[in-house]
Amino acid sequence: MSESLKNHNNLIIKIGVTGGIGSGKNVAAQEFNKLGAQIIDTDSLVHGLYREDKQLIREIVTLFGNSVIDENGNINRVNLAEIVFYDKISLERLDKLVHPKVKYAMDEQINKLRKINFKGCAVFLVPLLIEAAMVDDFDVVVVVTADRKVRLQRVIKRDNLTENEVELRIKSQIEDNKRIKYADYIIDNNGSLSEMKKQVKEIYNNIIRNNPQKPTHLIG
Repeated sequence: MSESLKNHNNLIIKIGVTGGIGSGKNVAAQEFNKLGAQIIDTDSLVHGLYREDKQLIREIVTLFGNSVIDENGNINRVNLAEIVFYDKISLERLDKLVHPKVKYAMDEQINKLRKINFKGCAVFLVPLLIEAAMVDDFDVVVVVTADRKVRLQRVIKRDNLTENEVELRIKSQIEDNKRIKYADYIIDNNGSLSEMKKQVKEIYNNIIRNNPQKPTHLIG
């Protein structure tokens, strides 16, 4: 946690929430929102870039060809995903283009909150927070974890994907044991929704109290 939070009454406290696909990070973010935090979903920011950032669209087409463009001239995320999740080098090239744009868009969201004199917690939902080297952009990092088998079944059910397709997405991301090295807090999401809610509430209360003796792993 940032030292600057010791006098945070006039600050926007930036909380980065991350975790692997199927970990339940979106649900965790929703629970933070219910407690009063503003939520900024970086996936939504990326989708906006894929529609509106003409320079980025051109750069992506240059790398991957016209198959990644839909009939409206926007990025076809399904076709793009089919390319990058099967090829690590392609994924790295895409990330190199997209991540700086996302960081700029995140800064714009914070500036919008400042303009309306928002004070409190802004929770950024960032799936690739660690991979994109964004740890230092946040005052607090929360990692949501769940067992691989649990995540696999959640995503198969949620996205109607095959087991192989989900495995490819999981393998494209870093393992939880690497993520948690950067965490101020860890949410274990192998249990029930009520257990997750309890963990989120404890973390949120610890952050706004700025308890220097906070635990790093809360279990419901």
